[in-house]
Amino acid sequence: MANFQTAECRPHLKFVQRQTTYNPDIILNKRIVEQIVRIGVAHVFLKVWKSVSEIDFFDPKNAVAFKNLQRALSIIWNCTDKSPSLCDSLGRCGVIQLLLSELENARLCQSDLSHENHLYLVKAFMGILHNLVRLCPDTRRLFRTSNAVTTLRQYLKRPQGLVRTKAYLILSYIVNEEENELINSTDENIGFILSILEEALSSENHFSQTHAFWAAEIACGLNHLAVNESNKVRMGKLGAFPLYLKLLQSENVEEQNLGAAGLWILSFNEANKRILKSDPDTLQGELILVRL
Repeated sequence: MANFQTAECRPHLKFVQRQTTYNPDIILNKRIVEQIVRIGVAHVFLKVWKSVSEIDFFDPKNAVAFKNLQRALSIIWNCTDKSPSLCDSLGRCGVIQLLLSELENARLCQSDLSHENHLYLVKAFMGILHNLVRLCPDTRRLFRTSNAVTTLRQYLKRPQGLVRTKAYLILSYIVNEEENELINSTDENIGFILSILEEALSSENHFSQTHAFWAAEIACGLNHLAVNESNKVRMGKLGAFPLYLKLLQSENVEEQNLGAAGLWILSFNEANKRILKSDPDTLQGELILVRL
């Protein structure tokens, strides 16, 4: 078996990692990622994990091994953001159960995440899981059977915004009605997510630098939350409509579709209909009213 505990593989992992980082040429970026997926990046990741997990990679003397793991996770995190086929492959080869098991491990779930290595692993694990649950709906059953709701709820009160947000967004795709009431018993969580969407939409490229989320990622999660009736009310009350109208005005087709879907879902609530009818300031708002 290949040894990923040493510096020998570092330049190879570093090279692949660079190819997967953000590129403003989205089409080129996706083509590069699909090529990396075709040559077997999922298999490489599993080999890295198997090799590195044989030792205590948090031990400072194993810093090289941890760096190799970090790069491998970065590659998978970046690639799953652009490749539904990779998300499907990882779901079928047990990565969901693997990452959730690590998040449930006491060394992470009982950590205050003040150590940068602990924090990085939690962010990377959740980033990958979020991509899988978002881009591959077939994986959502696996999340539930792997006790993801219980595991991720432990991270909702963490002070680190990215950790809290990732946990919440993953949950938005998999909770049932009863579980939704547990994570949304107050306005706090939905209000926080809406504030991230607002920040993302105010940036030139619709990316929240503070929280490292694209507007489309946030809107997609919110749309799943909006299926719940009490969430519809909260979102309307907390100012979701102006944000969805901004999505409709976007030049990005995905954002337009998410905005239209969100407004359509929210409009099934009578209180939200009244909000829309009281503020038809844009052409999009007027078009929505025609459908109510």
